Amino acid sequence: MEFKGSFQIDQDAIRRLQEIADSEWPKVLERIKLQSLASGMEVKYDLSNCGMEWSPVFWHEVDHPIAWVHNTTGERRKGATYPDEPA
Repeated sequence: MEFKGSFQIDQDAIRRLQEIADSEWPKVLERIKLQSLASGMEVKYDLSNCGMEWSPVFWHEVDHPIAWVHNTTGERRKGATYPDEPA
């Protein structure tokens, strides 16, 4: 048995999904920071399943990434902003 289908997403749906993501992010960040505090280690928030090339690395003392790690090469770049240059 095979099922096929498609769907379209409009700008209003995208806006609602973004609102949900924005409202959930503080909870996710708090869990990341607690994991970092408990382990005494940095925590990489893996974004490879989202099609992103880089994943942020967090430390419990700040609310922004301290570095980014390339999901394929493992290259690490310091700083809070997403790397613009290819790895």
